[in-house]
Amino acid sequence: MVPALGAELVQLTTGPGNDTEAAWSPDSQRIVFQSDRNDTLDLYVLDLATKALAPLVVGPGHAEFPAWSSDGKWIVYSYACFTKTALAGQDDGYNLFVIPAAGGRPRRLTQGRHRDYCPMFLADGKTVWFSSDRGAKAKSNAVSLYTVSVDGGEPKVVLRRDGNDRAAVQATFSPDGRSFAYGTIAGFRDNWRIALAHVDCPDE
Repeated sequence: MVPALGAELVQLTTGPGNDTEAAWSPDSQRIVFQSDRNDTLDLYVLDLATKALAPLVVGPGHAEFPAWSSDGKWIVYSYACFTKTALAGQDDGYNLFVIPAAGGRPRRLTQGRHRDYCPMFLADGKTVWFSSDRGAKAKSNAVSLYTVSVDGGEPKVVLRRDGNDRAAVQATFSPDGRSFAYGTIAGFRDNWRIALAHVDCPDE
């Protein structure tokens, strides 16, 4: 963490492993992040005032890309467990889950053999946008933007990316909620770019 006007860098985490994908809580008092410090990808919440570190999602599997709801009560994330999935009743894919920010039992939002990742809450706290390869043609690496209710249900496509190696990832909304920017690539030999779309007309 670096003060807005510069000055000295403040180190927030220490120890072995990679701490990545940090996300601020809406009140700016906590940070949730993913870490491989225990040989899996787990989620932790850091209290900035006390520097206390609380495990949120730990154990076998990969818990990634955490994001807060606007009221700070929930965290959505992507999770996959590729070992003994049949015994655990878990599909072999990255699916979305929500969990109380204070800790508790996760609740599944999506399912299936897909790569659902980079989730984000809408301001209303009732809807989650995410990137996914669901709906892509066979042997295609296309990634599109989808939306799903926090109550679960069938995801709906927001912005379709067709063709091999075409993707739309890490959407982020403008402050007024009317537009969103996202990372996009048109093919294997292309460079990643930032594109802008309107919520009421999401096509490029």
